[in-house]
Amino acid sequence: MYVSEIEKLIRSRIQEIGITCAQLIKKSGYANESKGVRRLESIFASDFETTRGLIEKLPAALDLPKEQIEAAIAKTKQDNADYEEAEWRAAFKPNARILTEENGRPRQITMAAISNAGRTVVMEFPDELPAVQYLEYVLTGLPDQLREAASFFYPPTGFVINWSPDRASKYDLNGVLIEELPRAFRGGALSFTLK
Repeated sequence: MYVSEIEKLIRSRIQEIGITCAQLIKKSGYANESKGVRRLESIFASDFETTRGLIEKLPAALDLPKEQIEAAIAKTKQDNADYEEAEWRAAFKPNARILTEENGRPRQITMAAISNAGRTVVMEFPDELPAVQYLEYVLTGLPDQLREAASFFYPPTGFVINWSPDRASKYDLNGVLIEELPRAFRGGALSFTLK
C-alpha cells in the first residue's frame, strides 16, 4: 500500500517523540480533536489546500524545520503527479479534442460539471480505425460534435488529434494543420462536490 512522503515523515516523527496522532492535534492547537484528526487524515490523503492551517502548525508541533515539512509535501505532490502521469499513459487511447474560445472554459461551469459537458469536446476513435483515417473521421463527425458542444462551450477555434501521449497535431476547423505538439492535449477537468 502506498504511503505518502508526508505521512511517512509525520508518523515517523510522532513515534520518535512518543506521542499519538490525537496528541499531535492537541499540540497543534485544535480544540476539536476529531476535526483535527480528520485534517491530519486529509494531509495523509494529499489534500494540501483545506489543511493549510494544520500544515502551518506542524513544524512547531513536531519540532521539525518548516523546510522539512515543505520538502515532504513537495515530494508527495511529485509522487502523485508521477503516478497520475503513469496511469494516464497506460490508459491512453488516441482521441480528438475540440478547442474553443476562452481556453476551453465552459460558459456555465457548474452546469457543465454536473452534466459531464467535457464529453462534448472529446471524440474517441473506434479501436479498429487506422491512424491514417483519424483526420477524416474528425472532419466527418465535427458538425454533430460542434452542435452538442455549443450548448456548453464558447465558439470552437479548431481541434487537436492526440496520436500518442507524446505527439499531437493542432488543426483549424477546416482540417488545415496549424502545428505539431510534443505532447497530447489533455484539456481541463470539471468536477463538483456536494457538502
